[in-house]
Amino acid sequence: PMNPYRVSLLALGLSLASAASAVIYVETEANDSFAAANPFPFAVGDQVQGTSTGSSVTTPGIASADYFRLGVAAGAPGIYRNVITLTGGTTNHTPTLRGFNQTGGVIGTTDSTLQTPATGAARATVFYSFGTAADLDYRVTGAAATTGTYTATYTSQTAIVPVDLGTVQEGSLTFSTVGQTTADTDFIVLDANFAQIPDFSNDDEPVPGTSLQSILTRTFAPGVYYVALSNYNTFGSLPVASDDGTGSGPVFRTAGFLANSSTTTNVDLDFTFTSSAGTQNVTSVKANAFDINFYKVTVAPVPEPASMAVLGLGLAAFRKRRAKK
Repeated sequence: PMNPYRVSLLALGLSLASAASAVIYVETEANDSFAAANPFPFAVGDQVQGTSTGSSVTTPGIASADYFRLGVAAGAPGIYRNVITLTGGTTNHTPTLRGFNQTGGVIGTTDSTLQTPATGAARATVFYSFGTAADLDYRVTGAAATTGTYTATYTSQTAIVPVDLGTVQEGSLTFSTVGQTTADTDFIVLDANFAQIPDFSNDDEPVPGTSLQSILTRTFAPGVYYVALSNYNTFGSLPVASDDGTGSGPVFRTAGFLANSSTTTNVDLDFTFTSSAGTQNVTSVKANAFDINFYKVTVAPVPEPASMAVLGLGLAAFRKRRAKK
């Protein structure tokens, strides 16, 4: 199968350098809601430590949930896979990425779970960033027996090289997983600056389709685009597109991130990519929990007809002669 990304050795070197100057932050109560979250700048190697024996969001104290607003600093533009790993305490300490709810394509303000890692000694949450500064909402809850100190460590930030689908002409492009997989899939398109483009996404195929697979057909102007693909739920900070077959799914509170909520591995994400040049069949596999696969598409202007090019040269020469007079 096609490898969805390659590890950047440069990014690993930067990660190791950052880890050498790691900072340990300690929670302060009452940090039991978005509004009361402890704000900490967060670089690779940094840690947050705290204690929680419950999940209350109304009663401050040790039995409350612990909220953190982790500031991911700006860096070189690109696609980065980030991992925060929770250790210590007991496996009853549960970390989650947080965001807002969405109903009928309208984003609300209700605190919602975006991602919950599998239980175990090390519980890893994963999110993708793009070199822009942004705040990540992270929460840890506990249980009556979790009196020990937990530690959340910004474990890594790895640069991802998207699979290049080549150069096509401007106009209508279609990305589709329908008939290619039985997985519930999501497409999200980013612009050349890695910003999510409004209305350029698809979860469930548009009406009259009824499947949980995805069809994204849009008119693409000249430029560079990045297509994110994974299984449900894959999300950024924008609402679902107007023609999406579903209107739900929580999203990040702030722009600058993408993430996936599924712990399922080895998911078939094969898709077709159709342009004026024809249809490509692309093999794609989600290898790990929370993975998103990324693809690059360069859209070029439609070439001018030869007659128009000659006319343009003629006009240029005519203007040049007039200018000399």
